Amino acid sequence: MKKLPFFTQTFSEIIESDRVYVDKTKYIHRLMTGKKAYFLSRPKRFGKSLLLDVINELFNGRRDLFNGLYIEKSTDYDFPKHPVIKFSMNYAKNMTAEPLKKNIKGDLLRIANMEQLKISEQSYDKILISLLEKLTEKYGGTKVVVLVDECDDPVAKNIGQLPVAQENRRVMDGFYAALKKAEAYLRFVFVVGMTRLAVGSCGGGPDNLVDISLEPEYSGICGFTMQEIEQYFGDRMPETLETLIKRGLLDSLSTQDDFKKRIVRWYDGYNFGSEPRVMNPISIINLFEQKKFSDYWYQNCRPIRLPEPPETNPLDYLDLKLDGHHGSIIKRVQLNGLEPISVLFHSGFLTIDKIALTANEYGILVDDYSFKYPNFDVRASFIRYCLESVFSIRATEFQMTSKVLLSAFLTKDVKMTCTIFKNILGTVMDFQHATDERYFYNLIRIALLGMRFEECGDGRFAVKRSDLALFLTDDVRLVIEFRYRHKTKSKAHDSTRHELAKGLQDAKGALKTKQYAGPWLSHAKKVILMALVIHDRDDILAEFVEE
Repeated sequence: MKKLPFFTQTFSEIIESDRVYVDKTKYIHRLMTGKKAYFLSRPKRFGKSLLLDVINELFNGRRDLFNGLYIEKSTDYDFPKHPVIKFSMNYAKNMTAEPLKKNIKGDLLRIANMEQLKISEQSYDKILISLLEKLTEKYGGTKVVVLVDECDDPVAKNIGQLPVAQENRRVMDGFYAALKKAEAYLRFVFVVGMTRLAVGSCGGGPDNLVDISLEPEYSGICGFTMQEIEQYFGDRMPETLETLIKRGLLDSLSTQDDFKKRIVRWYDGYNFGSEPRVMNPISIINLFEQKKFSDYWYQNCRPIRLPEPPETNPLDYLDLKLDGHHGSIIKRVQLNGLEPISVLFHSGFLTIDKIALTANEYGILVDDYSFKYPNFDVRASFIRYCLESVFSIRATEFQMTSKVLLSAFLTKDVKMTCTIFKNILGTVMDFQHATDERYFYNLIRIALLGMRFEECGDGRFAVKRSDLALFLTDDVRLVIEFRYRHKTKSKAHDSTRHELAKGLQDAKGALKTKQYAGPWLSHAKKVILMALVIHDRDDILAEFVEE
């Protein structure tokens, strides 16, 4: 049994230490025999860096590393050696244009020194052109391969400081424009990152990069399909299943097919333009190593790098409309006015659900995109991201509270319910956005989800509604009708209590007259109704209504 490929993105180390490598050389061969320059975006921990290193070793002529892989046994590729420039743009946050130029210049000059080449130029773009020319000359006319990792970091890491991000993108435009000028010396260019933010439409160079991010024939170039998991990790499945059953994490009668279905529920669902859907490699590798289901993607990507638009409130993401979007929403590269859907898609929190052709107002057929949270792992990760962005306590502390609150719900303990909600609101780090009902509603909602209460319905955050329906047990559902009462100018206690009481009566009336329990009565033996009213973090009233 091969070892798992932990803590390495180096292809030679994986092969030489007999670790599992999921063969992606079929996709790579298609790239190498196609166009000259490509761009690929994928979320963090999807194997982009490893993909680049495989390409690096191919162009280094390391045939010995590819024995038995598709490109060695199924093609006539003869592994010619090419000079390779491979480097990462993963520079520090808050780096401005001049330090960025200096870092790029330093990387290029280090490569020149390693190749014993003298470069007299001073600017980073001219150094790049000179290096490509001299490398081609040194290797007898053999053209150069350029591989760029984390291409968007100089821009994405500074998106909260728009002038810095714009200046850094101009620097990157100069880099790609230099590549275009030196095209005669290039054999192959591959640029990867989370987003296309740093390969915009300025300078001419980026236009030569063929974007394969949503091309159907490359949908599986990164990540693992279920078929690949069965092929490369199938020998680990029986032992992992047995351990999960012993730990009580799967039913004692669970079969291997049940185990596969659980894998799909937890980790499958990423769609980058077409089938096959893929899973994040870090989640699958950790599943077979630790032999339990958990939100490994979030644990291994912390801190999650959401290139948030300035002044974005993380809770605003809960109300996003996930369908009816033009395809350009995830392809635009404007730095000002980033679309939240695009931010979440490129960060890995959303994936494509389906693409349909619809007629626009002019009768022209356009792509209509719908998005969704790809799987349970990502949904749990998104909840943790929101919790840790808003509250001062960790997600694990919310989970510790869940049993107490569940008991309060089931026994209709109003005092304990209000106490817990007050304690939760008391840990909110910043109340600058606390101006309306929707904000407080989302605070309560994300806290309940963080306690692992499960919403009834399809589980999408984007469903706007005034009530919240939760699974409490297999037989019991809880329906909450929520109200927020605005602060009045009067500071009198009686005025506050009056507003709360008024809100409570309104919520109770809605529960009774609008029959919110109706949809759940056919799915549960009991439906508990609760009216919840909030005035601020200290003033909360709740009342359980007769079912």
